[in-house]
Amino acid sequence: LPSSLTKIGTWAFSCCYNQTDANIPATVTSIGSYAFAYCSGLESATIPEGITTLTGTFRQCENLVSVSLPSTVTSLGDYTFSQCTLLTEVNIPDTVTTIGAYCFYKGKNLPNISLPSSLTKLGNYAFGYCPNQTDANIPETVTSIGTYAFAYCENLKTASIPQGTEKISDYMFRNCPNLELVSIPDSVTVLGQYCFANCSKLTEVDIPAGVTEIGAYCFYKCNKLEDLYVPAGVTKIGASAFAYCDKLTDVVIPETVTRIENSTFQECENLENVKIHDGITYIGDNAFYDCRGLTRIDIPASVQTIEYRSFAECRNLTQIVFYGDPPEIDNYAFDRYGEITAYYPENNPAWTEDVMQDYGGALTWKTAEAISIKTQPKTGYAKMGESAKVSVKAEGVGLKYQWYIKNAGGSKYSKSSVTKANYSTTMNDKSK
Repeated sequence: LPSSLTKIGTWAFSCCYNQTDANIPATVTSIGSYAFAYCSGLESATIPEGITTLTGTFRQCENLVSVSLPSTVTSLGDYTFSQCTLLTEVNIPDTVTTIGAYCFYKGKNLPNISLPSSLTKLGNYAFGYCPNQTDANIPETVTSIGTYAFAYCENLKTASIPQGTEKISDYMFRNCPNLELVSIPDSVTVLGQYCFANCSKLTEVDIPAGVTEIGAYCFYKCNKLEDLYVPAGVTKIGASAFAYCDKLTDVVIPETVTRIENSTFQECENLENVKIHDGITYIGDNAFYDCRGLTRIDIPASVQTIEYRSFAECRNLTQIVFYGDPPEIDNYAFDRYGEITAYYPENNPAWTEDVMQDYGGALTWKTAEAISIKTQPKTGYAKMGESAKVSVKAEGVGLKYQWYIKNAGGSKYSKSSVTKANYSTTMNDKSK
């Protein structure tokens, strides 16, 4: 390129397959979008000082190995280095505020890139399919994060979301099988759909107290996720949100949630305890399909609909306790081999012989008094080193107890080993 050049227009050299370098003269002050896109023979490029914006400039330059960016660049726009599969050297100046959609998409040989502290926007698929990206420590300056931003980064291990972020974007970390640690700020209110789907090494996630929505497939196939506390303010849990979470054993559904959507807990093989609170009106298709750890399920009076195969193949389920009037139950809601005893409220004429069917299983129907909590636990105090005690008194069929505890300053409750009506603990400086 001549030293007199001042402007390179849009698509100027695109698809020039024999162009091997793009050493742009210092006189150039403007480079149009996609100027060298699809130049499959291009191996290196130097961008002069003064250039502030690049958009699609080197899209699908499959043999591009190195690029030198000036300190004046503020925006790496959409598709700038998309599918540059051999790119191994690129410096992102501290002046960059925008990394656009698909900017480094499918950068298979791209090294782990540290995001500049000047960054404010990260576009859709910005680092999607970048296998060498090991961390996603997003600067506090970032106010906008697109969908799939780090999706399919197979070696991503850690991620931190900046304070002020209100939503973890849809598909943001989808299929990051080595992601182990995620830091989510208190400002987040929505976990988008598929945002952690197939993150198979994720063992624990602290969901902030302000979260109100957990999107569909949010933790789908996070099969090492063991410890999960769903905040009390959550009002919506999407379909398949926890499906195939094999290690999940206990879930408390917040009282603000009114529906258990399709396949929400499908094939959570070790799920033992789930409380369907009074207020749930709908249990969707396959909601608890093949949850082998469930031995008993209580259906509150508020439930109006139990859909197709909701509890099918729950092979260790032996007790179902209904409260209130019978809901509308699909013919295969309890489809499985083995006997199940189903209890219904005595002296309730709505429970007719037509209602008391097998629903795909082998149900034996019996009347039972509804469980009634006679005495709730009461706040108590104890001196340091002394024992603090709380208790609950209840009446009903096949009662079971499980206590959950949270120390002072803790962010979530955890299951204790106590399974009796009384709980006691020795007070120490962390107790509450």
